[in-house]
Amino acid sequence: MSNPEEPKPAPGAENLPPLPAFPGREEDALFKAQMVVANAFYGYWRHGIAAMVAVLLTVLAWGTWRNHQTEQLQASHAEVERVLRTLRAGIETHAENPAMVKAQATEGGRLLAEIGARTKGPGGTYAWIHAARAYQAAELPDKQLEAWTKAHERGEDGELGWASASGLSGVLFDQGKVDEAVAVLTQHAGARKDYAAQRSLYEAARFLELSGRGPEAAAAFEAFQVAHPESPLASLAATAAARLREQG
Repeated sequence: MSNPEEPKPAPGAENLPPLPAFPGREEDALFKAQMVVANAFYGYWRHGIAAMVAVLLTVLAWGTWRNHQTEQLQASHAEVERVLRTLRAGIETHAENPAMVKAQATEGGRLLAEIGARTKGPGGTYAWIHAARAYQAAELPDKQLEAWTKAHERGEDGELGWASASGLSGVLFDQGKVDEAVAVLTQHAGARKDYAAQRSLYEAARFLELSGRGPEAAAAFEAFQVAHPESPLASLAATAAARLREQG
């Protein structure tokens, strides 16, 4: 006797094809492969998010460091300017007294050197450059050379780097150390192509010319033309090279 609760098959159901079997090993392998691809995709997506976060953190750290550098430079610049204002006022007050002018310049150089020694980065370089100029006014060549050397050793780019290299090479040239002066300028130029590097190479050639080493100077000017044909200094270098070649 049948159970009245048991549902009866729909008319014609007995003629329907059987249900397909549960996916076999091949279908299961395909499913697993799809899951591996999906997991890999989401894994890479997670890594991509992590990499993007790392990049953003790096940019943030770089921006913070640059802001710190800017603030440090501004602070040291303000400190240097205070010393320079005092130095200028003292020199103007004692303009008729050379001994007092030298004393004022010596003290200014000392204060500026202290700022340079305790300040890292461009701010310290800026202070050393002004210390060298103060010692020049004080007629203290050894102190001047030391300050220019400290500034140059910082290895700054741009105008600060150029000012340091030019100042140091100028002192060396005045002392008769032509090869050392040329080496400083050549080192500063390096493999760079910017205008500061161009000025260094041009000035190195000028030092050779002024020291009476005509053939070397001509070769240096010609090399400058080849390396920097678009430079504003290229025509000056060409004129100098032609003049030196005519002189033999």
